[in-house]
Amino acid sequence: MVNYFLLTYALSVVGGLFYYIFIRKNARPQLQKALLLSIVALSFALPPIIDSVLMEEEKVCLHQNEYISETVYYNFCPAPGEEMNMCLDIAMKEDHFCECSAVLPNNLLVYKAEPLYDFWFVYGNVVTNILKSIALFLFLWFLVKMASLLWIIAKSEQKNIEMDGQTYTLLFPSKPLSVGSFKLWNEYIIWQEEMNYLTESERMGVLWHEIAHLHQKDTWVKITFELLQLVWWLNPVFYLFSKELDQLNEFLADEFAVQKVGNKQFYATLLVKMKRYQNLAMVHHFKPSKAHPLKLRVAHLLQYEPLQKSFKHVTTFFIAAIISLLSLTAYYAIPSIDEQMDKVAVYHELLIQQQVSGKSIFCKNCLLKSLK
Repeated sequence: MVNYFLLTYALSVVGGLFYYIFIRKNARPQLQKALLLSIVALSFALPPIIDSVLMEEEKVCLHQNEYISETVYYNFCPAPGEEMNMCLDIAMKEDHFCECSAVLPNNLLVYKAEPLYDFWFVYGNVVTNILKSIALFLFLWFLVKMASLLWIIAKSEQKNIEMDGQTYTLLFPSKPLSVGSFKLWNEYIIWQEEMNYLTESERMGVLWHEIAHLHQKDTWVKITFELLQLVWWLNPVFYLFSKELDQLNEFLADEFAVQKVGNKQFYATLLVKMKRYQNLAMVHHFKPSKAHPLKLRVAHLLQYEPLQKSFKHVTTFFIAAIISLLSLTAYYAIPSIDEQMDKVAVYHELLIQQQVSGKSIFCKNCLLKSLK
């Protein structure tokens, strides 16, 4: 399991570098969002797939009671020359050194203290419990956010509206909240009576923006990222992805609204008019916030052009490229990560044997039996 999560972190970093170098400044929001979500999905889906491919090959795999690679044991072998001769001499003179018929130089292993490993074996459980506690806190905070949405639904006056043949539920909360939207079992738009001070065209622009978030299923993306944080909260790339997706969602919602309103200058003016805002977790806001500054949204709108027919082909190409890149990364990273985990296991066994017997030189074959 540790191997798996380490690999997801590595794949997210590789995918993030690909995105920020080749995609972020050179592609439309639709393609950027598709690639970001693909990188996240592939980071979690590829490791077991690639691992199953590698299982067909001669693969290091200690936990399945197979053998350990000689390259792992090499880290614990005596250095050729004087150290090897000294270790061999000690082993030959020691009674019951091992169960082998003859003590051979290539079977000798030496225990040498590694401070980092020792720290983990002493404090590993404490660190693990702290990490689990933080993940539990994040999960409880996620439940609080979800409960706040249910509270808004329960305590708000509701009114159904129909647009483009689809029904949406307007919520009028007693406590002033910013206009926003979210989707659970129904599609909800948080509304305020103050919106009646806008013109009919302006109100429609606001509604189309919120409806765009609902069509894009942004609530489910946000929920997914909240749960993803439970295992990726130490991953800095996760926070970059989350911030980037928030901005892209706003760009796409603005584009949708402009298509419906039919005038991007009018809609850009509406954004400026709606510059005041309040934050509410798990809700997609019409009003600009720090995650998607007003200036960026207006600038994006003014250079907005309809998608070309070749967009699907470009998207397919880049998704195929990211699949290939991450698959190759996983293919070469899995053996390296497994080897490091095996190295930790061998060191741990040497440490235990050293603490029990007081010895520092051991037989590899006998040690392997205890590891199995």
